[in-house]
Amino acid sequence: MEKLVELTGSRLVCPFNKNNSGMSFSLVDYRNNFFTSNNRKKIIEFYNSFENRNQLIQWMRDRPRGNCAIREIEGDNDIILVIPTIDSEGEFARNCSQNIFKGLHIIFVESYYNNFYFNYAHNCNVGIRKAMEYNPKWIIVSNDDMDKVDNVEILKEALNSLDNSYYDVVFPSSSDYHTIPFYISKKRITYQIYKLITEKQTKIFYDKFDVNFFNSRFTLKSKFIFKKVKGTDFINITAFSILSSNYIKTLGDHIFDETYINEREDVDLSYRFVLTDARFAFISYSIKALRGSTLGNNFSRGLRSVAGRIYFNFKYERLFIKMLQR
Repeated sequence: MEKLVELTGSRLVCPFNKNNSGMSFSLVDYRNNFFTSNNRKKIIEFYNSFENRNQLIQWMRDRPRGNCAIREIEGDNDIILVIPTIDSEGEFARNCSQNIFKGLHIIFVESYYNNFYFNYAHNCNVGIRKAMEYNPKWIIVSNDDMDKVDNVEILKEALNSLDNSYYDVVFPSSSDYHTIPFYISKKRITYQIYKLITEKQTKIFYDKFDVNFFNSRFTLKSKFIFKKVKGTDFINITAFSILSSNYIKTLGDHIFDETYINEREDVDLSYRFVLTDARFAFISYSIKALRGSTLGNNFSRGLRSVAGRIYFNFKYERLFIKMLQR
């Protein structure tokens, strides 16, 4: 477990986690500069610098996790919120603490605007580990760019009525950007045509790095271009998740897989709920998420997301192939 070092007041900071693999740090740094760029050509050059997916995934594993600071807002310790944010005193964070989740214990995990090695999964794990120190019943991991629908009292009442020693994961009412039904799918021939029309470059990288499986929503478009892998239905948490502390203990020290770089770590965890036979509960609590408000939703982010898809395929493709053969 990382040692948290006091920074100022109620803020804590975790130091840079430099790789110990022997790989030149300057090379990792150089590639990361291209990967995080908003310049399309630099991101393409980043992917072209790897011969195969094993090399790319090794780079993802060696990449430092960045640094972060913790700022806490005291409140009810039975339900603790972990909120990764760029600025714990910014507009989004203030809306969470002063409006949406007012009265709950909030742990902001702050990454700053110039965090060269920002890793969302890592920051979530840092916050979850800190939250577990208070022995809560429930831990909620939420994006900061949320929009209030229901009062927080509805959330509290619903969770307090559930047995956290029995239920592992709690799903709120579905929204456009969280609690979304998904399934695992494989490319059809129509996919090749679709990608050639919509975005040829991502198709090139999917082919180069053996990306054959995807997570798809239940839409007509997905049905047209993907073939469903039977028995892979799951609910994707995306921007808002509720986990019991007992279940978190069974998952180990790293709840989110930190190899992912700000893409697909939510899908990975959501699918692991199914693989670990987690017990689900559903509550009538609504909250909205503002998609892309923090990291953006442009083409550069879409290209960077390819790395997450590559790793997701690498991690589960044997399982998916076996399921297809049933």
